[in-house]
Amino acid sequence: MGAKGTFPGFLPALEDPRTKDATFPVYGDQKFNQPWINLAPKTPTTYWRDKAFPQADVIVNAGLVDIATKKFTPEEGLKRIAGLIRTATLRP
Repeated sequence: MGAKGTFPGFLPALEDPRTKDATFPVYGDQKFNQPWINLAPKTPTTYWRDKAFPQADVIVNAGLVDIATKKFTPEEGLKRIAGLIRTATLRP
């Protein structure tokens, strides 16, 4: 995975040279996985979602459909999504 540019979630795989030393022509000689390898051990293992997530998720998904079907421009659609989330969650 790491050799192909997909960052593995399995921490021991980060020590594999195919992940650790992977380069890709577009990045030159830079080891493009290195920043993620450095951050992975510091990343919290807990996952948290705000209580408003389910409601906001529905609004975002419907809004993206409206944008994709050209009912709204991306700018209009995103403003509309933000407004609907603010109203639904009673947040500024």
